[in-house]
Amino acid sequence: MTRDSWPAPDRGAGAAPAGGATPAAAGRRPKVLVFDIDGVRRDKLREADTPHLDALAARGRLGPTLTHDPDVHGAVTSSGPGHSTLLTGVWPDKHLVADNRIDPNALGHYPDVLTRLGGLRPELATFAVGDWPPLIDQIIGSPTVKLLVDYDDGSGPSASSTRRIADWVIQQLVMGDPGLGYVYFLDCDHTAHHFGALSDEYLRAIHEVDAAIGTILEAVRARPGYDDEDWLFLAVTDHGHVDAGGHGGSEPEVRQIWSLVSGGDAPVASGPAGAGVRMVDVAPTVLHHLGVEIDPAWGLDGTAAVPLHPEPADRVTS
Repeated sequence: MTRDSWPAPDRGAGAAPAGGATPAAAGRRPKVLVFDIDGVRRDKLREADTPHLDALAARGRLGPTLTHDPDVHGAVTSSGPGHSTLLTGVWPDKHLVADNRIDPNALGHYPDVLTRLGGLRPELATFAVGDWPPLIDQIIGSPTVKLLVDYDDGSGPSASSTRRIADWVIQQLVMGDPGLGYVYFLDCDHTAHHFGALSDEYLRAIHEVDAAIGTILEAVRARPGYDDEDWLFLAVTDHGHVDAGGHGGSEPEVRQIWSLVSGGDAPVASGPAGAGVRMVDVAPTVLHHLGVEIDPAWGLDGTAAVPLHPEPADRVTS
């Protein structure tokens, strides 16, 4: 991020209200892309060179939030519980993914947002792509298309999995008409584990993912029907890292994360900004933008964060 510090908390903002379904802006077709960037520490996102995420933030809102509390929700701060929360809209004490083994779980009762959307709006094309097998094979159920890309850091002769994921997404945008795309990148987390969260390698990995996102956004803007589409973009992470690399506990560097929402009903941030969208608000926010009314019987812990009036940053809780 190019900014020197997070925006000051907006102490006049209230909690994000639950949102019912609303029509797309000016009759345009609603579409969503979610970028899930594994293991990006809040302060290091701020430090890294990320012009494309910066541009999204300038047209929306980026702010701090928290992971679940391991002592409260019975799950470590690792990728399995974190991505399950982002995708289902419930905390680990409901989806029951406690660690990276994924099983046992209650994902059949609390499905990921792509699977839920497939049951509600089967005519809407969806895709999921990523380079972490448990996410693609176990957590995400039945989007229209999903692809597991073999992880590669790009240090050898072949292209990195980050680059190959972006190329595949661009192909979906050029050849198809997706309503919801979920795009996952492993490399930042992998790099922090191997080189530490204070390393130059970690900052470079964040920059490279941002560059990949930039190529995807360019493909969105190049779509022939772009002017008739109402795109909502979310960028999120599942946990941070301790300085030496690693996570799983309650350390501030691990639990203090961030989220970004841009486009759709998300207002452009002007002046002081509050906290980011909570992890459990991501799935309801996606559904809201796509015109799906949230059924209380689903038992979601999150609410659609649009119009975006998040809690002040000093009141963020898990």
